[in-house]
Amino acid sequence: MITWNKIFERSYYNLQVPSRPKIDIVHNLTSNIIAVETNKIGGWDYRFIGYLAPYVYIPDSGERTYANWKRLYIGSQTINLQPEDILGGLEVIPKLWIPDITVRVWEGLTA
Repeated sequence: MITWNKIFERSYYNLQVPSRPKIDIVHNLTSNIIAVETNKIGGWDYRFIGYLAPYVYIPDSGERTYANWKRLYIGSQTINLQPEDILGGLEVIPKLWIPDITVRVWEGLTA
């Protein structure tokens, strides 16, 4: 049985401006099972809206390195992360034509 714990919920507006904010989900994940719900206002693509990109920081340089990007769609989906994906943070990278987005993330805890 999986118990869901909400770890992130935020809305972002005006994403089509040059100073696009990063949508970072900073949480010490203990499970590799997460659920992601996305909603948007506007834009022409009604289904595929971006990526979930796990990242870690490279020591000494502070640069991010990404691996195993997952496609995100409107609505809810369950994602099984690889063990190396939970070592760092998660970033939601919306497609360029998405003006507004709401992201909710739950961590699945197994009993």
